[in-house]
Amino acid sequence: MFKSAAQFSLHIEKMATEKRMTHMEAVLKYCEENFVEPDEIKNLINKPLRDKIEIDMREANLLPKIASLDV
Repeated sequence: MFKSAAQFSLHIEKMATEKRMTHMEAVLKYCEENFVEPDEIKNLINKPLRDKIEIDMREANLLPKIASLDV
């Protein structure tokens, strides 16, 4: 198990990059491989990782798009 949310976040980042998957897929894959329920690791998902998961979900049209300004 991870000692901090930062360590968990780095592990998920590395996993997502190496296996070319979204951050959400990486979290779910981690849970599957380690026989852990997703709600058991919710305290390990820090703000930056949560933001990346949200972006992935918006790009997959699973969350509504938000308006953004092109500058």
